[in-house]
Amino acid sequence: MYFLWLMLLFQPHWWVVSLGAPWARHIPTVLMALLAFLLLVQLKVREWYLPLLMLVLFAALTAPFAVNPAYAKEPAKALLLYWLVGVGTLSFVRTARQAIPILLSLGIFQFAWWGVLGARSGLVAWHPVLSNYDDFGAAMDIGIGCALGFGFAARSRPLRYVGFAVAAVCAAGVVSSFARGAFLAAAFVMAFMLYRSPNKRAAAAGVALAAAAVTLAGVVLFGEAGVSRAEGKGNNTARSFFAEIGTISRDFNAGTGADRRVLWRAAWQVFLQHPVVGVGADNFGPFAAGYFRPGTVGGVYARNPATLYDRKLHNGYFQSLSEFGIVGTLLFLWVVVDFWKRNAALRTPRYRAAWEAETGGRYDLRWLALGLESGMVGLWASAVFYNQLFEPWLYFLLIANAVLHSRLKVALHTPAVVAAPGVGRV
Repeated sequence: MYFLWLMLLFQPHWWVVSLGAPWARHIPTVLMALLAFLLLVQLKVREWYLPLLMLVLFAALTAPFAVNPAYAKEPAKALLLYWLVGVGTLSFVRTARQAIPILLSLGIFQFAWWGVLGARSGLVAWHPVLSNYDDFGAAMDIGIGCALGFGFAARSRPLRYVGFAVAAVCAAGVVSSFARGAFLAAAFVMAFMLYRSPNKRAAAAGVALAAAAVTLAGVVLFGEAGVSRAEGKGNNTARSFFAEIGTISRDFNAGTGADRRVLWRAAWQVFLQHPVVGVGADNFGPFAAGYFRPGTVGGVYARNPATLYDRKLHNGYFQSLSEFGIVGTLLFLWVVVDFWKRNAALRTPRYRAAWEAETGGRYDLRWLALGLESGMVGLWASAVFYNQLFEPWLYFLLIANAVLHSRLKVALHTPAVVAAPGVGRV
């Protein structure tokens, strides 16, 4: 399971693919098949992770009826693989202590990897998702919350400083992506952490560190005299990062802001046509291209709506409504509510006592829970501007949170934890 998580988090197979070895893209699928075989043979499924299973079944059952079933098949396959990882982790990771390497790899080390690779350029050129500035910026939003939370959780100073450094690198990555939506989401994450923190002074210091990293990167790397990312993002003139951020309110009624509003209105019309189960995963574009007639949709698509075919909505909420309908959106809501219920339980004295008894108190469970929660907040905040429904980070956070909660729930019933002194004072 550790090797599988390392492969999924760091994804070196895509680097191998970029070197001219297309067979490497199938490595995760082979590993998933091996995991499914082990689960079947050893019959050690301890928890089926029902909310995610229902989402997988929904995506699989609706894919054949999409306008372009090939487009819908890939998200359904990805959801199935994520569910297998969740079930396998819940089955083979038997204790909360065994989950620690997965948690640290998820919350700190993977973002150190992506940050080092992409924080200077604003993307990771060989990666199929992070080679896009917007997606890289959205991933850095998640990394800021996770790394800060996990850094504060560590009671070892070296690991704590590593967490803080990774959060700073992620903040610089938001700057280098020149993604205005990612900048707004990062600001929201930092405000959320300050509000939810069990230690307001520590959280304020962490937020100040991230803000300083943003300022330093904006001035030194992408200032007026620096290299601008604005031209690479489709703007007519180069400008500094802060000048780019200053266009947020102006571009709300023009440019990319106006384009997004056209797409969102189109998504609402698509939803009204298929409100129950939607038009299928990743099928907004194929359906919209055939449904709208010239003049019925605005923007650059008015004359030729067929140009919508491969257009992304840049909004996870409208994507869910139009592609999965009411039923699928409620399933997504179930998955997210399940995450927050489990996460809230981790902060209670009983779960913290179980954690202390099992791990020896090397990490503060409240901060670990906040790191996971802040990562999830970063994801859904960036989903206002970008497609995030089928990106792996959502499911990694869900699984890690579920495993931590599930293993501690089991530990609560062991005599050592039940009899532990000071159970309510940890």
